[in-house]
Amino acid sequence: MDLPTERGPPAATIIRGLETEKEETPARDFRITSAHHIGEGSLREKALANIEAIRTLKLVETENRDATEAEKSILVRYAGWGAMPGAFSPYPPQEWQPVLALRER
Repeated sequence: MDLPTERGPPAATIIRGLETEKEETPARDFRITSAHHIGEGSLREKALANIEAIRTLKLVETENRDATEAEKSILVRYAGWGAMPGAFSPYPPQEWQPVLALRER
């Protein structure tokens, strides 16, 4: 059975073509494992990880590129600031001084 030329290739050919393209496209998914220690550490350690993640993100954005696997490991540790109001207090407790010194760089 001949198909009219204006209909294009059969569906099986199109699907096979997509499968080939999909295999050639690099994966962008990042898998979080226990080795990333998500949610672990003191508030101070989480704040330091947040600062490192922000600096890493700025670098990746400045260079207009995708993050490397090592950079993704840093970015995934970003925990937000909601549980760390001491980091933004006008008169922060002594324990926050090392973190605040890094924030100002």
